[in-house]
Amino acid sequence: MSAEFEVKMTPKILFDFQLFHTYHSFSGIFSILFGIGTLILTIATFGKVSVSMTAVYLLFTVYLLPLQPVLLYFRAAKQAKLNPVFQKPLAYVINDEGITSAQNDSEAHISWEQILKVKETNYSLLLYTGKRYCSVLPKESMGSQLAVVVKLIRKHLKTEQIKVGE
Repeated sequence: MSAEFEVKMTPKILFDFQLFHTYHSFSGIFSILFGIGTLILTIATFGKVSVSMTAVYLLFTVYLLPLQPVLLYFRAAKQAKLNPVFQKPLAYVINDEGITSAQNDSEAHISWEQILKVKETNYSLLLYTGKRYCSVLPKESMGSQLAVVVKLIRKHLKTEQIKVGE
């Protein structure tokens, strides 16, 4: 069993990855809760505190809630445009030996034993080989081979390592 596909990283995929990481971490959840708290504080104290204090509350609310995702999108778009690794497609081969990626004259191999966990976002599978190291495999790039990739993941990793829907 084997799957082969090419990945061209797009701003949409990078944005999805950054949203996932931002809002699935303690600090991301805390920033949402803090933003909601400042919104409630802004409404509850409107007219009861100085205009400058209301403006400060509102600034925190705007930064933490609607502005943060916008900034993440622009960061993802910039990264997709400027990072040399994302300029050309990466060729992937996933089989019983592991995951091999190649671009130009470079090739990298990850064995199944090196993968710590696999998570799923709306648009990608994230294969973690460390706390800060992850391979992003866009579902749209895999197409019909997504089922084969998921079967290989389930075959070679423990159930507790996999956070992928059916």
